[in-house]
Amino acid sequence: MIKARHLAFYRWFYGVYSRIAISRAFNQVNVVLPEIDVDKPLLVIANHHSWWDGFWVLNLNRRYWKKRFHVMMLLEQLRRHPTFRYVGAYSVQKGNRSVMESLEYTSSILGETKNMVLLYPQGVIQSQHAEYIKFQKGIDKIINNASGISVLMLVTLTDYFSRRKPGLWVYGELFNGEGDIELAYNDFYMQSKQQQKWTG
Repeated sequence: MIKARHLAFYRWFYGVYSRIAISRAFNQVNVVLPEIDVDKPLLVIANHHSWWDGFWVLNLNRRYWKKRFHVMMLLEQLRRHPTFRYVGAYSVQKGNRSVMESLEYTSSILGETKNMVLLYPQGVIQSQHAEYIKFQKGIDKIINNASGISVLMLVTLTDYFSRRKPGLWVYGELFNGEGDIELAYNDFYMQSKQQQKWTG
């Protein structure tokens, strides 16, 4: 697997790039997030429906959480964008024994308070109109192995309404650790989509 290797220049570059690109591409950014315990590592579980997704969460981290950013990416995608490694991306290869190595690496990252990890549990880009987010195996193992972490369920949605440029809405809720994470996430996902219907 390819591990993350943070370099200051790339953290600065992609931080500036994400901020400028988002401000130019979207007419508004609306964020509804719970308070996060800064003394705990942070695991962010989000829907993956566009090219923008990683940049949105990178920007959120710079604004709100100020953690050391990490994101799990498919090996073939990371090979296409190798500089993402230097801002915190690391690889996973589905259908390969190295998946366990990637899961163990994720747990080790979440062993340090300063860190955060972004995961897309469906493993592929999927329309924001999908009715259900099917989780790949391993998310529950990460949560169980990394004690004392905050788990943030994140839903990002875009809409144009009457504007020329789309708006971005970000909804977040902490997972309380009770029950199944996939069911809890999908419940929040549907709640967010219902709320979005009345937004304009």
